[in-house]
Amino acid sequence: MKYLIYFIVIAAFIDTFSQLPIMSTFAMTYHPSPAFAGMIVGMYSFSNMIGNILAGYWIDRSGAKRVLVSGLSLTGIILVLYTFTDSPLQLISVRFLHGLFGGFLVPAAFTIISNLGTSDKQGRKMAVSGAAVGCSAIIGPAFGAVIASNYSINWVFLTIAATMISSAVLAFVFLPAGTLKNVKKRAPMRKCFLCLRILCSQQVI
Repeated sequence: MKYLIYFIVIAAFIDTFSQLPIMSTFAMTYHPSPAFAGMIVGMYSFSNMIGNILAGYWIDRSGAKRVLVSGLSLTGIILVLYTFTDSPLQLISVRFLHGLFGGFLVPAAFTIISNLGTSDKQGRKMAVSGAAVGCSAIIGPAFGAVIASNYSINWVFLTIAATMISSAVLAFVFLPAGTLKNVKKRAPMRKCFLCLRILCSQQVI
């Protein structure tokens, strides 16, 4: 189970990092003004912060698994919508939704990681999760650039969408349900790690 959640962390961050080399070029294909193109690129990070905040409240109420599965499913659907956009306004709307639902993933994934095993291994778990993020930072930009140059930008979105939806199915089947109410004794330590990871995950793309 722990390997599944680390895989989901890698997938979630590859979604973010793979856009780094392609999104500005993709936005300019719709011929927006330079200012509007900048808004398109930055909209993901803006709505991602909103998603992080909403995810925190939802995790406390319904549990991290439900938030993670919903975030993966909705993000996968939104990624498909990129291939149907045909105007700057449509693109910036999809970017907003992508960032919003993508913002559910990091808080939910790291909450589940913090709940795995015993409290005396928090440092080891956070180290492995940090390595997973590092792998995504290496793989993501290269993946986006290679697929876009050899096929098309749409294939980047479709491939990651398939990965997200598949991850949602795996998470729904294999991850345990539950809420943070069952782990109150370890909550302060987990919240510190979770806040640190969320802050580190904010990438301006």
